[in-house]
Amino acid sequence: MSQNNRCGDPRRRSRRAGRRCGYRLDPAPAYVTGRRFDVLAANRSVRLLWTDWPAVPEPDRNIVWWMFTDPAARDVLVEWEQEAAALLGRFRAPPPGTRTTPRSPP
Repeated sequence: MSQNNRCGDPRRRSRRAGRRCGYRLDPAPAYVTGRRFDVLAANRSVRLLWTDWPAVPEPDRNIVWWMFTDPAARDVLVEWEQEAAALLGRFRAPPPGTRTTPRSPP
């Protein structure tokens, strides 16, 4: 890392900010995901209610993967079908700032 880069790695900054945000929201369950729905941070309430994200190997810390492959997700989320459909909709949605309609001809 360059000495001129005083901000550091943006991923680490995001994780630190996410942790601070999550801790401030405790006891309400809160987690922070990246653009690919990787869980970057989770507060104590989410870890107790859903899954212990720090115990999950880092490559597997993905909320979509957890929702559809871990049987515990169906046990934890009372309205699993609605939650899963909503999560899948967010996953499939284009990223913010992406054009979803073609430009008009000049």
